[in-house]
Order: sequence, then structure tokens, then C-alpha cells
Amino acid sequence: MANANNETPCCIGDRLEYGSMGRELKVGGVDMYLATPKTPTKKGVVVYIDVYGWKLPNTRYIVDMIANNGYVAILPDVFEGAEPWSADRDWSGFLEWVKTKDPNKIHPVVDAAVGYLQQECGVEQLGCVGFCWGGRAVHACLVDRTDFKCGVAFYAYGGNAQDRAEEVLQGGPPRHGV
Repeated sequence: MANANNETPCCIGDRLEYGSMGRELKVGGVDMYLATPKTPTKKGVVVYIDVYGWKLPNTRYIVDMIANNGYVAILPDVFEGAEPWSADRDWSGFLEWVKTKDPNKIHPVVDAAVGYLQQECGVEQLGCVGFCWGGRAVHACLVDRTDFKCGVAFYAYGGNAQDRAEEVLQGGPPRHGV
């Protein structure tokens, strides 16, 4: 993730040494990280990873912050066990690698995460947030799904202003890109 020391999206920035407050679980055969707030809530957030995968401590820190602010937060491994991008790899192969990670094809994983939040955690109101590649996943989910009430995409790649304008005219859900 970008940070004050390196503001380049898709740059891992400073890797946190962070122990996490949530727990790993497997839902429908998919690995996930779940963090819950101290007080019960019916509000939940699905967090979409950037290219560095669901085990990155930096991303789990964000999930924990969301939970600390009163939401049940879940981070599914939308790459379904496939190797995430590594900052040590040769960036000349990135475009070919990312072509195999289509954010429009994550709905079965999202179904598992949403189902868990609703059935096991009692969540009734859903939002989503994503970073970099995950920002594009936010866009895909808000366009294709009706269970999310809002979403925030941080420096999402891809997309097209004309397509978004048409979505809004057709009653698409609110979303914000940062």
C-alpha cells in the first residue's frame, strides 16, 4: 500500500510488523480474516485486498481498524490461494500476472464472505472497501450486486468515467474513490 514514505500505488510501502486482533477462518473453502468490534453490531464491511494478498499485515491492520470503529470486518482471499504479487518480483511481468486476477470473477468468494457475515455474525447492512486491485473489486461488486449499500475504492485502477456515469443514471449505489 502507498504511504507517506512512498506514495506510489501498488508499492508495498513500509511492511508493518503487526500481530492482528482478528482470526483466520475458512468459509466455503476460502480463507478469510475476520475482526469483530467490542460491542455487537449489525453493520459489516467486506475488505478487498490489493495485489499483495490477504496475509499482508498492513491490510489486516486496516481490517482491525474498521472493527475498532464498530463494524464486523472480513477480508476474503479473493485470489483463492493463488500466489499474490510480491514486491521482489520483476515488475515487467506484472501486467501479465494481473490479467489472471479478474475482479469481475470474485462473486463466489464474496458470496461466501457475505453469507458468513449475515448468518454467523448477524450483519444486516453491508459496505465494502478496497485498495488498489481491491478498489476495482469494489467497483465490480457495486455494479453487479445488490447486497452492498456503499463502497469506497482507494486508488482503484481501471474503470471508465462514461461507464460510471451510465451506472449512476441507472440507479447504481453510491461509491467513492480516493
